[in-house]
Parts: sequence; structure tokens; C-alpha cells
Amino acid sequence: MNELRGAALVLAMALLAGGTQAQTLSRGLPAPPIDVTVVDGAIRVSQASVRTGSGTATFAWQLGTEGYRFTSGSIDFGDAQGFFSCATYNYGLGVRCTKSAQAPSGQLPYRIRLSDGQAMLEMPQPNIFIMND
Repeated sequence: MNELRGAALVLAMALLAGGTQAQTLSRGLPAPPIDVTVVDGAIRVSQASVRTGSGTATFAWQLGTEGYRFTSGSIDFGDAQGFFSCATYNYGLGVRCTKSAQAPSGQLPYRIRLSDGQAMLEMPQPNIFIMND
């Protein structure tokens, strides 16, 4: 029973910290989705960085602006792309990527590209990354 209370406390603390710029993934607890919006033609994210351990981890992004959709290629990890597998859900309003345990350690920058239904769009965005320990 104490383990259940401890897990609930950890979850509550993680939810309270959800508004911070950096989010840390811990084993057993899924990270909250990263909110993505388009404001004045630029992409904004709720978290500029996410820290994760060296094992397998899953990340999710959810779109909060009408008129745009994610595709399976919306999250571009550059040179580390081969270590990630991504798929959309909820009719393109969300995208989920799983990082393999073999992904290189360190800062893994990524870019977000959204579709307007006609083409993939390149929009200004902040420097965003996953910090793989």
C-alpha cells in the first residue's frame, strides 16, 4: 500500500512540474504530451527539452492549433532519425515517437514540420531537443 501512495505522490509531483521548460522522463511514468501550437506563423512548444534515460522511451506531441496536422515524418531527429519510430494518432492531431535504447547519448535536437493538408511546412521554431542520458 505504501508503494501505491509513493507512486501517486511521484505522479502528482510530475503533473505539478508539467509546466516547466524541461521535462524529465522516469521509468514507469509516461511523459505528458508536448503541446505544439502555431502562433503568428511560428511553432511554439510547451517544453523546449525533455530528459530521458538511456533505455527505450516514448514521447508524444499534441497539436493545439486548427488547420494543421502531424504526419509520421513530422518529427525530424536529423542524424539520430534511425533511432526513432514515429506514428500519428487521433487523425494527425498527435504524433508518438519511440526512442530505441541504442540512441546516442547527449543532446538530440529535433525539428517539427506540420502539414496544412497540402504540403509539409517549414516554420520558425525554438531550439528543441531530447537530452538522452
